[in-house]
Amino acid sequence: MRFSLLSLCAASAAATDLLLPLYTYPGTNGASWSSVASALSSNSELSATIIINVSNGPGSPFGTTDGPNWAAGGKLLADLPNVSLVGYVHCTRCQRAIADVKADIAQWASWNSQGVHVGGIFIDEAPNDGSCVQYMSELTQYIRSLDGLGDSVVYNAGFPATPNILDSYFALNPTYISAFETCWSPTSNGEDLCDGSYTPYDQDGYGTSIDNVLKDWVGTENYAKTAILVHGFHGSNGFATANSESLLSASEAIVARGIGAAVFTTNHWITPDAAPADIQTMATTLNAANKQ
Repeated sequence: MRFSLLSLCAASAAATDLLLPLYTYPGTNGASWSSVASALSSNSELSATIIINVSNGPGSPFGTTDGPNWAAGGKLLADLPNVSLVGYVHCTRCQRAIADVKADIAQWASWNSQGVHVGGIFIDEAPNDGSCVQYMSELTQYIRSLDGLGDSVVYNAGFPATPNILDSYFALNPTYISAFETCWSPTSNGEDLCDGSYTPYDQDGYGTSIDNVLKDWVGTENYAKTAILVHGFHGSNGFATANSESLLSASEAIVARGIGAAVFTTNHWITPDAAPADIQTMATTLNAANKQ
């Protein structure tokens, strides 16, 4: 399946942002996140949405010995002009009581009192069928109504696998829907959790996961609000070996198709400094792909 040259040129006019789940402890005074800050500072033209997660949500770090470290790490990232820091909540495919989800969202908004501006919310385990539109609409409106919280809203539907099933959620105008979370290599490596039922990304060639799979799920009209999350970038996907060249080619294919946000990580979401898709390389590569 091919895009016309005209459609590819039109799509590539919009840059693809970085969407990075950063599910790690920030370390003393935020030191463990300094490489992320450095990568994004040195690629200041690249817009990034960084998801942080204290304890399957906002937790209660302030007032404990960990509080100053979370505040320092959060401020380190949130103060960068090209970064939107968003807080993690989960909704268990809309089975979690909406009052509990709202309480977590309000807790993230309170980080503003610690000098950390949280730019929005990442809703994990978001619905991948059409049965929860009112639930997600209420959460989206709540997020965007709170003082001290930005208006970025990301739904993580993960792997919907049904054509057009997310249309009613795109109509709620989220910033992004993560509609393709998968891996590069089907085997595990260190902390990576990539075995099981995952379909290796771009195993039939660069851009084929979008053209042959994602296109049917979300439609080209929703590409600008669609995010792709790929972990397990090591070994081979059956088409190419994970290295700097394949990372650039895969990123260029994403940008050319006008996908709103993406990331590749070597392991899962807890090792941003692991090569070959360490955060410095990923940010530099996506920034370069946006300039092609």
